[in-house]
Amino acid sequence: MDYEESLSSGEYNEQVPQAQRPVETTAASRSVEVRLHSSQSQVDATILDKHLVATGYDQSGLPKVTNYVAYEQYYDSAEWTVQTRGMHVIVLDQNTGRVISYKAFDTWGDGSSSAALVAHLSRIPAGRIVCFAVLDDGAVQLNSAARKAITALGSKEISSLAYRDMWTFVALKGGKAIGEAIQKKLPSEEWARDLHLRVNVPLV
Repeated sequence: MDYEESLSSGEYNEQVPQAQRPVETTAASRSVEVRLHSSQSQVDATILDKHLVATGYDQSGLPKVTNYVAYEQYYDSAEWTVQTRGMHVIVLDQNTGRVISYKAFDTWGDGSSSAALVAHLSRIPAGRIVCFAVLDDGAVQLNSAARKAITALGSKEISSLAYRDMWTFVALKGGKAIGEAIQKKLPSEEWARDLHLRVNVPLV
């Protein structure tokens, strides 16, 4: 099973691609900068100067894919693309900052997405860096069990995430929240305004 298949199968698998290379760090730079962008049209994540992009659904409002697709191996290119609306979850190695997995859950239109999200989070080992961002809408099918699982990671805002709000969150699994931001949709807006979060996460 290759890396892409392991991520799309629904099983949590930390097998890393052969193309991943060690990240050089020094005693003075033992942290990773994470920049997240949540919006109606796309999710952007910049990690270790690599750009991950999640973008779009067709004009009918349906996602172009139902779960996960990678067009390029992450460490072979400056860009990795995922296409689906909903809740995006990026898992990083706490020692190197490298991306271990990137999965998206259609918590707008898929009634089974919350259960899949909870199962995915439960399989992530303690200590991992977990990053979240919403594309389009992440609230409609996000049930109480999923909100409780994210609250257990340290989120203070997930309980109030509503239709077409934007939200980003970074935490250590079993540790503490690193950063969180929410942008509420105003009554006069179709979607909440774009949201950006930038944090430095200490590495172990």
